[in-house]
Amino acid sequence: MNSAAMSATNTVAVRRKLYTPVFSSEPDIGPAFVQAVLDNPAAADGPATFEQYSLFLECLPADRLQEPPIAAKLQQADAMVLLVHFMDTQSMDSARDLYARIAAAREVPTGVFIFRQQAERQFKISCTDCGQKLWIMEQEIGMRGRCVNCRRPMVIPMPSEYIRRKLVLPDSVPVLNVVRGDPSLCRGALANLLARTGPGIRVGTGGRPADFLKQATVPIQVGTLPSQP
Repeated sequence: MNSAAMSATNTVAVRRKLYTPVFSSEPDIGPAFVQAVLDNPAAADGPATFEQYSLFLECLPADRLQEPPIAAKLQQADAMVLLVHFMDTQSMDSARDLYARIAAAREVPTGVFIFRQQAERQFKISCTDCGQKLWIMEQEIGMRGRCVNCRRPMVIPMPSEYIRRKLVLPDSVPVLNVVRGDPSLCRGALANLLARTGPGIRVGTGGRPADFLKQATVPIQVGTLPSQP
């Protein structure tokens, strides 16, 4: 066997399967995130940076984590994604409970991605005193305001800081923005998370999330986790 054939054989032999389940306490956004990742895949004008990795994404039901088939899949996860959209008290309580359950089930790098709609420029939080739901515009971040109900003064928080505080996330958990239908942001956030996994995929230390997959590209497919070799 010539050296080129041996190299090809070795590449196939060491192909590493990375399994990344996707969770959300809100319907629809999980499949939409996966679809955005799959749309507009990496250009075919050059080889993938990490050809030895094959990434499998799968949405898992948040209310069935204790069922044996789901629990077994979690034990094979290399990383996990938790998607959030609304940031009112009820939504944050649900997301915090879900994060605690998946973190307890499997200790692997987990990313919290803020799933936004195209052109969405506002987000919803709750007053910490009275619970009143409040719509916040992006341009109001950092400004001082008052709750319209109890008149409590507040500084408008950044969504990522607000979510990190509400979910009690450790510093090791990235909180990143993704946009429905924007493959670059969705794939970039995913690459950021994969950089923290055991296989040591490197995507660089700087730049916007949209730039990450220009440095690290992995083939992605949707489906149930294949049998482990």
